[in-house]
Parts: sequence; C-alpha cells; structure tokens
Amino acid sequence: MKVETCKLSESKEDCLEAVFVLSEKTGNARISDIAKKLNIRKASVAQSMRVLRSEGYVCFEDYAPIALTPKGRKIAASVFEAHRAISKFLSLHLGVEREAAELTACKMEHAFTPDLKRRFVAYINSLPLPDLENS
Repeated sequence: MKVETCKLSESKEDCLEAVFVLSEKTGNARISDIAKKLNIRKASVAQSMRVLRSEGYVCFEDYAPIALTPKGRKIAASVFEAHRAISKFLSLHLGVEREAAELTACKMEHAFTPDLKRRFVAYINSLPLPDLENS
C-alpha cells in the first residue's frame, strides 16, 4: 500500500488555510489580513503568495485580494478540516482549554498524511459530543 505524503511546507499550508478561512469569513483575503492572522510580516506573506501562485495554488495580483485555485482550495480545505477536528477532539473530548487546543491543532495538522487526515476527521465527526454540563 502506497503512503501519501505532503508536498507543501507547513508555512505554505498555513498560508493556504489562512486564505481559505479569511475568504469564507469575509469574502476575500488580502496580504495584510493573512499577515495579521499568521502573525508574520506582510513581505513574508507576499513572497509566499508569489511562490504559491507560481505553483498554481493561488491567483492574485499585487494589492488585490487573493483567491485559491481549485488545487489550492482542496489542500486548504483539507488542512482546515484537520485543524477543526483536532481542535474539537482536544477541547471537547480531552478538556483542553480552547486556546491551547487551537495552538496545538495548528502544529498537529501538518503531521498527518492525507489518508490519516481523512480517517481522523471521519472518526472525530462520528463521536458524540460530550455532555459538558455534567463535566
């Protein structure tokens, strides 16, 4: 059985995920918004976006909103889905404080192979939510 591996660096995945989240939330993603979300310099985001554009993951022109290509959207949605499942598991099932669960999920989401992401998300989504009132 062939094991799928990740092709993008963590920082590139983080940038794609940020574009995805911002686009879903506000309708567009700009360099300054991504920099603020990821707590990195605008110049670093701009450089990453140029690289992601050359690799076919995003479409953008300088000083314009950034859009994900279908290829970029697929990866960003997968990373976001894993992030959300990990965070949900840590906070709701293990009782980890929400902020700590979010920070940990940001690190863990990159360690999963695509197959493990799919399996983990399916498993977490199949679990009943814990009764938080009686905890």
